[in-house]
Amino acid sequence: MPDPAGLHARLAGLPAPVLILAGERDLWPTAASAARAAALFPEARLMVQADAGHYPWLDDPPAFASAVAGFLADAGTRF
Repeated sequence: MPDPAGLHARLAGLPAPVLILAGERDLWPTAASAARAAALFPEARLMVQADAGHYPWLDDPPAFASAVAGFLADAGTRF
């Protein structure tokens, strides 16, 4: 049987940066649900890519690449 409280506790203890990137126009996950997911992690960064749907890497590859590269660069300085 699923244990949401236990899962939330384990995610809250994750000692690593997490990127949650959602497309602004995605039907699922929505930007709001992505924000709720980001709140579960102690070191999460939420990025909502403007004018993107479910495949933000296809909708605007340079914006997607820039977001991921920036996150990885920042995360690399913390570890």
